[in-house]
Amino acid sequence: MMCFKVSYPISKSTDEIAKHLLVAVKKVLEGALEDADEKTRSKKIQAMMGVYTGIYNEPLIKEQTIKQKTKSILSVEFFKEMIKYLETQVYPLLSYEESGYDILGRFYTEFIRYAASKQKQGLVLTPSHVTDLFCDLADLKVNDIVYDCCCGTGGFLIAAMKRMLVLAGNDTNLKDSIRKKQLLGVELRPEMFT
Repeated sequence: MMCFKVSYPISKSTDEIAKHLLVAVKKVLEGALEDADEKTRSKKIQAMMGVYTGIYNEPLIKEQTIKQKTKSILSVEFFKEMIKYLETQVYPLLSYEESGYDILGRFYTEFIRYAASKQKQGLVLTPSHVTDLFCDLADLKVNDIVYDCCCGTGGFLIAAMKRMLVLAGNDTNLKDSIRKKQLLGVELRPEMFT
């Protein structure tokens, strides 16, 4: 099976791109959950993949063309352009992951700014200056366990992680513990936590 970076530019349809995308997502999830026992791992992957398969219901996948301001463009070409943009403009930002910069949260915040339907559902993402303030108010320590009972995209958890990673200094074992054992979140909407 080809990797997604190689397969999407040569795909002939949006459906084909979506299939390659889902294979790539599943591979990443399997790698991220490799330490979990098989039953837990399988259950988590199945739950998250259920959300990701919703891509097949999107107009981009279902329709042959997308209408732009003055013209129509083939959906498959638009999809490829969008992925290329993410690859060149957003993906490089992942190198800032260690700093605790919430790339996906920032992307989602900008995205929903134009999606009124999400705002009508009462979705409000907490700005980073507020999450940082709450980390100050909580006076986080490096061994604290942070729990967010309605974590959404994880903004508070990311702010806490960022603060605790700084406190951990160069201790890689402690940093690993912070990431894997000290950040707990619950979210009702699977599309949010996924």
